[in-house]
Amino acid sequence: MPSRLALYLSALVYPGAGQFCQRRRLAGIFYALFFSAAFIMLAVTIFRPIFANLRIAMDLAETGRADEFHRISFGAVFGWLGVSAAVYLAGLLDTWLAYRRGCRRGASSAHAALKDMEKSLEQK
Repeated sequence: MPSRLALYLSALVYPGAGQFCQRRRLAGIFYALFFSAAFIMLAVTIFRPIFANLRIAMDLAETGRADEFHRISFGAVFGWLGVSAAVYLAGLLDTWLAYRRGCRRGASSAHAALKDMEKSLEQK
């Protein structure tokens, strides 16, 4: 029976960590890279206007004149948040499906072992 550690790693540590635990490195790299990229874009979408507005406010305090303030695009924020959540959930689903396949494989090998034991007992 496979361990649930991979599920916990994907859910609680980082997307892709569970795939690495399952020794599926390519899938782990895929989910880790895409989640990282989406999360970085989310952070850039949020923090770039904040820091630009901070610079403008400091210029206003220093010189008395300022450019127009930047607005945060909530559409872009929710878009990147949605992409991040979709990659996170897809990685978690992928880890769970691999776990289920491992459970089925373990069950079928246990079933085959039981059959072998029955045959050996019948022969005695």
